[in-house]
Amino acid sequence: MSAESVPTVSGDRVPRLPLTIGQVARFAAAPFGRVMALTFGMALAAGFVVAHFVAMSWWPAVRAAAAATPDGIELRSGRLLWPTNAVQALAENRFLAILAVPRGTQPLPTAADVTLELREDGVDAASLLGYTFIRYPHQVQFRLTSRELGAQLDAWHPQVLAWVGILTFLGLSLAWLFGGLLLALPLLSYSLLGERRGTFFGCWRLAIAGFVPGTVVMLIGVLLYTYQQIALVELLLVAGGALLITVLLLVVAPLKLPPAPPSEEAETESGTGTDSESPESDDGVAAVANPFAERKPQSTRNSGNPFAGSGRRDGDVES
Repeated sequence: MSAESVPTVSGDRVPRLPLTIGQVARFAAAPFGRVMALTFGMALAAGFVVAHFVAMSWWPAVRAAAAATPDGIELRSGRLLWPTNAVQALAENRFLAILAVPRGTQPLPTAADVTLELREDGVDAASLLGYTFIRYPHQVQFRLTSRELGAQLDAWHPQVLAWVGILTFLGLSLAWLFGGLLLALPLLSYSLLGERRGTFFGCWRLAIAGFVPGTVVMLIGVLLYTYQQIALVELLLVAGGALLITVLLLVVAPLKLPPAPPSEEAETESGTGTDSESPESDDGVAAVANPFAERKPQSTRNSGNPFAGSGRRDGDVES
């Protein structure tokens, strides 16, 4: 089988959206255009969902924080100069809390899933996923009032959401395409061990299809979290379930590929090899000479024996 040949499943069409084990296995026979359409379509849906989440959950808190910011804030040489020396809760909702924490003060407790603390030299970001610190860039300098800051955010609102969607689209597309390439060889080896007919690019297609159900589950979870139907802890459980679904599909789906054709050695062992040199009877069993059978006397005619009779009767005399 050549590297470009694709295993097929008789009687089954290639699915447009593989969601079950059988559909993921059948997607190994999908044309290249179908694979790219699936990848880019799912990445586009993910970009839309993530951008929608930012617009509905985080951006209102950012806009409210800008409205609550006192006049006279300044960013200079990588340091944020705050006009007051008291900690201030600028905005808070269920998803995001933004606090101003000048030097020498302690942050206020919040119930938000993500907390951003604006400190003198950077931003502290904390959530259930972990903690990180982002320093202010030294190249950026500004001095703004609350109204100017709000106007800047309103102007950048569409561009920010667009870039969130674009980056999500590009990130997921590259992750699927290159992740499928990394998994193709292990899946091919695994399918061959299971005596299944697979190819490298067929297993690449199968791997990409295996990403679909888990991604769909995760996107549904993000939408439910956006509309406050589940909490962040439950969203993390959804993410774990989506990962488990993906692993299960990549383990089971290669075993649903068409069985591999029998090898030449197996065909030879099953009776399709060369015929035996022994003679065979009518029922296919090799004939064996009978040692008790009566032997016929050999004819002496024209045998070339000088002592054999010449065929004359007794008494005849040679003239």
